Amino acid sequence: MQSMPRPARYAAAALALAAGLIYLGVAPEHSEDAFEYGRFMLVIGLAQIAAALLFLVHLSRALLVATIAGSVAVLAVFWEAYTTGVPFGPHAGDPEELRPAIVISKAIELGLLLALIPLVHALPARAGLGT
Repeated sequence: MQSMPRPARYAAAALALAAGLIYLGVAPEHSEDAFEYGRFMLVIGLAQIAAALLFLVHLSRALLVATIAGSVAVLAVFWEAYTTGVPFGPHAGDPEELRPAIVISKAIELGLLLALIPLVHALPARAGLGT
C-alpha cells in the first residue's frame, strides 16, 4: 500500500467540508423556492461532509473517483442553473442570479477537484488507506 501525503488529504478534506457546509447553509433558502431544490442542496452537503471525513479515515481510489464524478455532475447542474436555468421547478428556464457566495463555493469545488486528481493517480487501483 502506498503512503499518501497527509497535507493533500487534509486539504481535500477541508475543501470538501467547506463545500458541504455551504450547501447545508443554502438548503433552507432553496427549500423556500422548491422542496426538491432544498433537498438537492441537503443531499449534496451531507455527501460532501461524509467525503471529507472519509478522506481522513479511509482514503480509497473508489472514494476519490466517486467524489470527482459527483463534483463534476454537480458543477454541470450549477452551470445549467446559472446559464440557461434548470428545466424544472418554479423557475424553470430562468437563470439564477450569480452572487459572490456562489462564485466562492464553485471556486472551493474546483479547488477540491484539483486536489483530488493527483490523489487518485497516486493510489493503486485497488488500494485504500486506513487511518
